[in-house]
Amino acid sequence: MRHLWIIVILPILLSMGLLIVVIGQHQVMDRFDKRTDNLRAELGQLYIRCVEQELVKISLENLLARGINALRDMKIAVIRLESEIEKKKSESETCQEEEKTRKEELGYIQQSFSEMKVNLERDSGAWKQEISTLKTQLTEYRPICDHVKKDTQAVKLCGTKTNSTEEKSNV
Repeated sequence: MRHLWIIVILPILLSMGLLIVVIGQHQVMDRFDKRTDNLRAELGQLYIRCVEQELVKISLENLLARGINALRDMKIAVIRLESEIEKKKSESETCQEEEKTRKEELGYIQQSFSEMKVNLERDSGAWKQEISTLKTQLTEYRPICDHVKKDTQAVKLCGTKTNSTEEKSNV
């Protein structure tokens, strides 16, 4: 019987050992499953971050491309504006020269005008004096009026001797 007990105990011990090994492997597999789940979660997060970084990279590349295009356009615009500035400078210089000649012409014209004005005023004074002397002569009695018929129109134009003598005494 002893052999029988050994034969019975040996498979039980062997079953128990296998059970312990299976339970141990099951625990190891659970740990591996948990670790695998954690790694899958980390992989998912890394994938999401990778996709987000890829999108950021793409948007930065697009932004860089637009910036480069804008820079190229700006350089072209600067070159065009520089040529326009040069044209405007030459036009400005031309205008300034023209303005200078116009000012010189204006100065000459103003000087001529002032000289003409002075001459006109001087001549005007002489003519005013001549007009006043002619007016006084017109109002005075002239000796030719003695020979004119006594008509109302003639008397009116010639005046009377008394009118002219009174006016002389008033002046």
